[in-house]
Amino acid sequence: MNKTVAIHFEEDYLIAGVEPLAGKFFNLTKRGVSQFHLYFFVDEINNRIDYSKTYQENFFNKELNYFGNLLNILHSKTFVLNTYENDCIELLNPVMSDLRQVYFSIMRSILKESEIDETLPIPLKISYSAAIQKESQAHLETFFKRSNFEVIESKQEFPLLFVKDFFRKNSIDFNNKKIAFIEAIGSDLNMYILNFYNQFESEIAIKESFTNFGLDPRNFILAKKIVDDINKQEGLIGTQEDLKQEYLRQLPLAKKWIERLETFTNPYLRIETNFAIETAKKHTINISVEELNQLTFSHIRQMGRYFESHFLVQNNLQTTQFDTIILLGDALCNALVKTEFERFGRNKVVFLNSSEISLVLRSLLYTEPVHLVNNHNATKQNEQLHEIEFLNVDNLTIGQTVMLTNFDPAPGKGQAIQKFTYLGDKKFLVIYSTRSLQKGEIAEPLADIWVPGMQVDLKISLEGKTRGLFKTRKIVKIEVS
Repeated sequence: MNKTVAIHFEEDYLIAGVEPLAGKFFNLTKRGVSQFHLYFFVDEINNRIDYSKTYQENFFNKELNYFGNLLNILHSKTFVLNTYENDCIELLNPVMSDLRQVYFSIMRSILKESEIDETLPIPLKISYSAAIQKESQAHLETFFKRSNFEVIESKQEFPLLFVKDFFRKNSIDFNNKKIAFIEAIGSDLNMYILNFYNQFESEIAIKESFTNFGLDPRNFILAKKIVDDINKQEGLIGTQEDLKQEYLRQLPLAKKWIERLETFTNPYLRIETNFAIETAKKHTINISVEELNQLTFSHIRQMGRYFESHFLVQNNLQTTQFDTIILLGDALCNALVKTEFERFGRNKVVFLNSSEISLVLRSLLYTEPVHLVNNHNATKQNEQLHEIEFLNVDNLTIGQTVMLTNFDPAPGKGQAIQKFTYLGDKKFLVIYSTRSLQKGEIAEPLADIWVPGMQVDLKISLEGKTRGLFKTRKIVKIEVS
């Protein structure tokens, strides 16, 4: 039974899930949707807080007691409730309450009532989008602890987590893969180069973001055109940040007009709107449908060019070097984007819509299966390792575990790990190694005393046959059970 909750944070919503039994994954959903949107209304009359995506428009209109952009204002702004001033992070209280309610509802469908104790902290694993700063992450984790969650793991490598579960889901081998990962889950377009060395080792080699390119191309182009044309005439907005907020504010209107274009015959759109800076004043503009189509096409072509001619060229890479190119997000699943990116190789490009983001939750909850090697449990449960200053092999007892963490100077590799079980007679069984050594091999050290800073020489054999010598990198840390 796995009682852990997985939560992933995006810019303006979070998703959560549990997998209490192997293969039984549940999204934590409320009000019929899996996304908990981080737009809030503080009802001072009834002294309550509510959250909903519908409050996004009120927030963009800068209406009183409506809050958004939460993950950037956790401790910089406050709100008043029950006559008390509160940090904005407390707006999350109704979200936490709903998460707990749904969580225990699922647990009650599986466990007996006597097996459930709501007073105990709920174990929690968290991942974050690239847009969420480390300071905000720290505030969130402190809040979770106050809300009776136990943060047992906090990961920031959303692309690695997502792609790992995509590999598992599609039975793709992890070894020596180079992946281009492009995601448009939030308002920005994020491009990554991911290196997978094996099932355990991977890294984000390169990352770059492009502001607002993650929004639906036609909707964003129209919203931007509306704002830029009016602002050129009226000069109401002076900063890039305010322009960005107004682009987002105009998106619902732009979406309505784009939907109307399916049956629209007039060559011009006559659009009436207002700006958040002065909502009482109406502005009217005419926009050419032909120009809108040209701008949309150019915007999408620019995505492909950014990827190929800027992002890859700047890092001395070519599309032929990638095993797979994954595009994640509804904005990247339209026909124009597919046409642009499929020229890099139709068989290697994968398009996934935004709903697939739940793969990151499954990856957080995933537990490596236990393997038995020569009747030794390779992943001993509840095994406690502690760091020691040096190791004398003669002082070990049969069955003890030794783990070496060492630095590998090979480019992009970072630390390496070897993990052994002591068999006695100065012999070790290899139970895990990030490189070179294979599980099940026997290792005999040529030195009895191991200290940080040294390299250990090991004579390697398998089934009685010598396979050669293995030299570790310089040891950084020695741990034993």
